[in-house]
Amino acid sequence: DKKMPHAVSHRYLDTDFESPWSFSTKVTIFADQMFGWTLDVAEHLKTQPNGGFAILSVVLSYFETIAKFEDGDPSRRSAHHFKRGLTSVLSPYATAQQLAIPQAVLDVMYEDARCGTYHNSMAMGIMISGSPDEILQWNGSLMVINPHHLTDVIRRHFAAYVGRLLGSDKANDQLRANFEKVFDAR
Repeated sequence: DKKMPHAVSHRYLDTDFESPWSFSTKVTIFADQMFGWTLDVAEHLKTQPNGGFAILSVVLSYFETIAKFEDGDPSRRSAHHFKRGLTSVLSPYATAQQLAIPQAVLDVMYEDARCGTYHNSMAMGIMISGSPDEILQWNGSLMVINPHHLTDVIRRHFAAYVGRLLGSDKANDQLRANFEKVFDAR
């Protein structure tokens, strides 16, 4: 009984790799999934007039996903993972300005941006902006998001994450174990 090959990522079929998959194969597949099925699609949407909302809809899934992999927690705690992932991605920018990411920002991004786009195809309380110098701005009642810039920040974050996984630094051994735990649980 020969099974039919199937796509495991943007460019690869399950038959492209020897089984069982090595760690580096798993990272290659995951990176190709994230870039090919999510981040490259968002990048393409940058060329579309009024593509900002579509970009936002595409990239919001990254935060929940990356937190699961970084933490080694495949559970379905959406709000926890989303907020944890958002913090992971944006903390370097907030820290550079000596700011913590306010809980209100995490809540609005989860409830209004993530849940709004996923469940209602709307993001209430969210304004899409093309201003190049902002990722997110929160004035207490309105969240302004630049999806183009957010995509760039996410791409850099993900490339750095993949680099840590494939690097030889022993300090990243737990990160690698966490990755493999979630990858294998999918």
